[in-house]
Amino acid sequence: MTFEFYIDRGGTFTDIVAKGPDGKMYVYKILSELPGQSQDSAILGIDAILKQANTNQPANLIKASNQNQLPTQSTKSTANANDTNISQVRIGTTVATNALLERKGEPLLLVTNQGMKDAFKIGYQNRADIFALELIKTAPIFTHVIELPGRFGANGEEIQAFDYEQTKALLQRAKDRGIRSIAIVFMHSYKYPQHEVKCAAIAKELGFENISRSSEINPLIKFISRGDTTLIDGYLTPPLKAYTDKLHKDLKNCHANLQIKFMKSDGGLTTKDYFRGRDALISGPAGGVVGAKKAAEVHGISNIIGFDMGGTSTDVCYFQGEYERLFETIIDGIRVRAPMLAVHTVAAGGGSILSFDGARFLVGPQSAGAQPGPACYGHSGPATVTDANLLLGRISLAHFPQSFGVDHDQPLDLIAATNRFNELSSLIVRSRDDVNGTKCSDSKSIEDIAWGFLTVAIEKMAQAISKISTQKGHDVSEATIVAFGGAGGQHACLIAERLGVKQVLISPLAGVLSAYGIGVTTTSATVEQSVRKELSEVLLAELRMSIEKLCQVAIQKLRVQDEATNVTLYHQLFLRYPDSDTTIPIELNYNLEEVRARFHDRHKKLFGFALETSCPILEEIRVTAQSQPDNLAIESIQNVTTANLSCEDTSAAQPHQTSSTFANKPTDQFLFSQGQWHMTKVHVRERIGSGAIIEGPALIAEYTATTIIEPGWYAEVLRDGSLLLRQREKKKTPARSLPRNTSSHNRKG
Repeated sequence: MTFEFYIDRGGTFTDIVAKGPDGKMYVYKILSELPGQSQDSAILGIDAILKQANTNQPANLIKASNQNQLPTQSTKSTANANDTNISQVRIGTTVATNALLERKGEPLLLVTNQGMKDAFKIGYQNRADIFALELIKTAPIFTHVIELPGRFGANGEEIQAFDYEQTKALLQRAKDRGIRSIAIVFMHSYKYPQHEVKCAAIAKELGFENISRSSEINPLIKFISRGDTTLIDGYLTPPLKAYTDKLHKDLKNCHANLQIKFMKSDGGLTTKDYFRGRDALISGPAGGVVGAKKAAEVHGISNIIGFDMGGTSTDVCYFQGEYERLFETIIDGIRVRAPMLAVHTVAAGGGSILSFDGARFLVGPQSAGAQPGPACYGHSGPATVTDANLLLGRISLAHFPQSFGVDHDQPLDLIAATNRFNELSSLIVRSRDDVNGTKCSDSKSIEDIAWGFLTVAIEKMAQAISKISTQKGHDVSEATIVAFGGAGGQHACLIAERLGVKQVLISPLAGVLSAYGIGVTTTSATVEQSVRKELSEVLLAELRMSIEKLCQVAIQKLRVQDEATNVTLYHQLFLRYPDSDTTIPIELNYNLEEVRARFHDRHKKLFGFALETSCPILEEIRVTAQSQPDNLAIESIQNVTTANLSCEDTSAAQPHQTSSTFANKPTDQFLFSQGQWHMTKVHVRERIGSGAIIEGPALIAEYTATTIIEPGWYAEVLRDGSLLLRQREKKKTPARSLPRNTSSHNRKG
């Protein structure tokens, strides 16, 4: 009897999906950081699910968070290791991303050729904002730099010999200063790596703990891009390795035969030894892309907008038949060239802090995080998007896990959220008084203020979706929004209205869909090679041998990480026009005319024109080997168990309906939308039968998320428990106005 765990460790929450021995699925959500808790949230969540599976009772882990290890045969626990073995754990993590954003990576030494120490400060000399009066450059992530003798020319001639003794002396001096991580970047080493290899051997001999060599990390032409990628790898790999090593050790101590894999930015899995900093920048969000695609294809939907709104940020993606990938991007001012799924992130999550600068409502970019969290978490946090939703009745207190307050056993604090908005209201009034010079009598209610902040958040998220869809030539009106994340369903209808999207799909596992995506992805290995030659019949013929060698290398790298017998290979050519710097990936085809036609078509779709008489340049080739995906299907939401559903379930005694109309008697509450209060039915998602139709306004509560069906919308419950939301024709919706002097905290959901 074995369990498999799929985990997305985010900045605010850690989401866990588990598959039990009998096929039953378990879900669990826990704050990523708990006061006084040294054990990782992923391990705490695993323990909670094992307890729930063995006792058939809800396991509120936060109350028992003083347990510092997983149950084993030698420790007393409700989970018996003989009965509940763990065969596999898959994890996506934000450790590398947070280390980059917070500049908490490992102090790094750059080792390069003589005369090149300033190359990575200068970069490509491009201005991020061409209209900025003052150019503020991103500070380099390396703290020290040394220049070494030894250099190859572009054609392989050794211009300057490598000096072993001088190299060893300079590296020893850096080691004595306490440097433990180095990035080695030499000119033309993508093709002639001999000097880098010698330097790395000396560094290893001297005891450097992390050595990032550009000819290994990114063996492609372009000195700056290759060097920047190597620097980010050297900067982020040590903190990432410290986290993965500790997690690996803690898990292996309890389950020696456990297989542990980590989610990469390109949507594939890898083992600890192959998981490096450059591969982990969107580790968790990549799982969301895979999960959204899987949730949609079950219902025959292939054109989707992934909308993942979590606690810290919102991640959006576009999928139309194939994954869209980025191969070079800039994250927080740092260039990285590595394959990653095309995910655009904005700082507008449930924990994004709301503020007023004297003229504008601002949402983010700062986040309240897991600690102190939003004001309603009961830890004196600031006003956030979550507080606005709670104040506006868009969260049902009666159906939300009681995991907050000092002892982590209290419901959300509506009074604390109300107080924060009263403070914002006073600040806004004072600002208006200062501008007008007289006391302003016309003040907005705190509900109007909260709705104003929510509108700003919606606009930020809609603009993010536009960047990955309409700005790339996609027609969003024909797409379906797949909303997920803990807060995705609360805002999906409003986002769809803003963009003109006709329908929204919400999976039964929407609150933990990134973790589910990690569970249905595959192990992968990618190898690449620079070419930079004009595309021709002769070149395509020569490529066969190179492609075959790359395939063998990719398969070997995959075999080391995975025991899969069936391997799928993907081949890509990266083409560009002469004098252009932008490459476009095209699937390998040995028919020259077909390759050219596909390239011209793709270029025209992206940029609006194609130079069809121009012969493209083959910049590089890439081969990816993938194992076969696991079959982790959601048969229905009734097959999903929550591990700590500790809340006041006021509709627990009501039977679910399977007819075309939902006739249950759920609880009622008020919901604020479009400037009005609406009487709103509250439904418990687990008790809604397949085929049910729910008219908006309505609130659908579940353990890991909340869904709001706005006025003028309705939801159909599909066979697996998914919700398909559609907008009816525009008409006036009856609304109920509340007295202005009604206190928000007297309206309990």
